[in-house]
This record gives sequence, structure tokens and C-alpha cells, in this order.
Amino acid sequence: MIQRHVWQEYLDRAEEMRKTAQWKSHYKNRKETIEKVFAENKEYHNLRYTRVRGLEKINSRRR
Repeated sequence: MIQRHVWQEYLDRAEEMRKTAQWKSHYKNRKETIEKVFAENKEYHNLRYTRVRGLEKINSRRR
């Protein structure tokens, strides 16, 4: 018996939508606006580098 994941129908629909021209146009806009904001935050707020190495140490400093 083959079972599908509970959300597989929605994943399939999302994959179909991702291949449409409308989605590609929307994603192009996202690259030009949202990603720019992330890049500026990294640059102007010193978020490009951390002072420690390793995910555990980074997460422990956040608390």
C-alpha cells in the first residue's frame, strides 16, 4: 500500500503554481525588493559575520 504525505496535494499544487509565468514575474520582483532589504540589513547592521563559530555557540549567545 502506497501512502502519500498528508500535505502532498498542497505541495503538488504549489509546485504547479511555481512553474507559471505569473509566479516567475512575482519572484523576479521579490529578488529586486526583498533580497535588497536583507542585503542592506546585513551590511549596515554588522550582520554579515558572527564573533563565534558554530550554530550552537551562535544560538547560545542569542538567549
